[in-house]
Amino acid sequence: GLALIFIVVFRVLVVNHLATSASDMVLFYLIAAPVAGRALMVILMYRQTYARESGLGNVFIGKVSGMRTFLTLLLGLMLVTLLGQGQASIAFLLTLLFSYGYQRFIHHRLGGQTGDTLGGGNELFELFFILTLL
Repeated sequence: GLALIFIVVFRVLVVNHLATSASDMVLFYLIAAPVAGRALMVILMYRQTYARESGLGNVFIGKVSGMRTFLTLLLGLMLVTLLGQGQASIAFLLTLLFSYGYQRFIHHRLGGQTGDTLGGGNELFELFFILTLL
């Protein structure tokens, strides 16, 4: 719960700073951030094991093919590029690298992914994406 409070407060501060520094693009960036976060969640699903015996994340984790992963990342990159131009593309690619690091960290700590790690990853990816735009 405390992590959720911190991420919301941090996001408000980052969005406020973004609004003052890039006011003409802030709306496009705020639309692109959830697109990037959700597109990059596929990294947490591809070739992963489920860390629990049951749960909702089991529907997705380990069941995404390589082609679907590639198409999801490509479509996410294209949408983010259309919304935020070149700077958003760079932010997407940097967040992609971050998502690989997060995936490796969670796999090492838990032995696989869960639905909670998918949701946590989504929040972190969105925040990291916005931070890279600053």
